[in-house]
Amino acid sequence: MKILASGLLLTSVLASSAWASDYPPGYGVERSCKTQGPVEVCVVNQHYGQYPRLSIRYNGSLQNQTGGLKAWIQLNGRSGLYAFENSSDTLSLNEPESYRCFVGPLPDWYQGPYGSCLYEHTGAEVGSMIWEVKPEDAAESDLFFYARNQFGTANAWDIELALVDEAGRWDSLYSANYRFRFE
Repeated sequence: MKILASGLLLTSVLASSAWASDYPPGYGVERSCKTQGPVEVCVVNQHYGQYPRLSIRYNGSLQNQTGGLKAWIQLNGRSGLYAFENSSDTLSLNEPESYRCFVGPLPDWYQGPYGSCLYEHTGAEVGSMIWEVKPEDAAESDLFFYARNQFGTANAWDIELALVDEAGRWDSLYSANYRFRFE
């Protein structure tokens, strides 16, 4: 009976690890959101998982203005100005762009949808299929410098932000900036 139970346990562990290992890098394992006025801030993978990231949703007075919308964001002392994409009401930072690919040239037998990897991978066998992540934008990566400490443990995130449109109009909560803290 013990052998059967051990076998079932081993099979279930192997099956679950095989299933879980197919998730792309940066798969969202935790998410927390807070709202202040017209701004919603969501943090993904703050404590666990790869690629901690930030998502800003805005539905305020600048949203319907013509021109591009940008957000000035400060995260634990690092700041930058980031553009919303295509007049969208959401801005996502440090979002990994991952895809499946073959290391090296495609095998002769392969007829599927995946191509060769675009970047060099050390430690991966030629011909193996892996998840590849497009390198992060340097400005976005710099914003997350203090998101985790030198051991990879999450720091509390103190976030300030203000929004500006192309005409120079600001929504900064009357110069106080929108503020959020994630423990």
